[in-house]
Amino acid sequence: MLGVETVLIIAFDRLLGVVIPNVYRLINKWIYIGTTMFAAMVYAGWGLYEIYKLAVAQPNRMVIPFIGEAEHDFLMIFFANIVMFNLINLLCYFAIWIILKMRKNLRDTSMKKIVKSLIMISLVVFFGWTVCSSVQLVISFVFHVPEIPFTFLSVYFGVTVHGSLSVNYLILYKFSKDYKKALRKQLNDLCWFVTRKHIVHDMSTTHVTEVKLSKFVTNVTNVAEMY
Repeated sequence: MLGVETVLIIAFDRLLGVVIPNVYRLINKWIYIGTTMFAAMVYAGWGLYEIYKLAVAQPNRMVIPFIGEAEHDFLMIFFANIVMFNLINLLCYFAIWIILKMRKNLRDTSMKKIVKSLIMISLVVFFGWTVCSSVQLVISFVFHVPEIPFTFLSVYFGVTVHGSLSVNYLILYKFSKDYKKALRKQLNDLCWFVTRKHIVHDMSTTHVTEVKLSKFVTNVTNVAEMY
């Protein structure tokens, strides 16, 4: 639960730095970070307390051994909060992008690209969580699916969440030269481990030279080139 709040706090922090940069520079960083992290910890603590109350109220209840079963009756509130936090996070980055677009004296295009990549990441994550949460709500309150099928359906549609998080790598690869170089360095290490050959000879550029590698490594290179 703590991760979603901290991601939202980072979005607020970036928005604050863009809207009121002069005031932002004067903020005491220790007090600022301590306050925001305390707020996130309070929310996570509230969630833990609600889970504890459910466990105490039904100590002998049989459940399927999945992480989501810890929340159980609290699960829908948890999902609704995640969707809401992700939506606010997305709106923050949209606001940052609009503000940067309106500033005609801003010549740093790298900043705009970073914001664009963050918007794409937030949009994909929001979509993944929204699909998962919507399915949970529909099968629970509309179709009243029994507990065991409900659990398995939740796991299947939970793939959208994992997919939206894992695709962040490709989004950053597309929009950021620094991330592109970092990924290709990792591919270099992977290929050296498998074949004792490098696919990137000049790490100062993003050019990948063609070498004869195993089918496995060639496929990895093709995926990198595709994106």
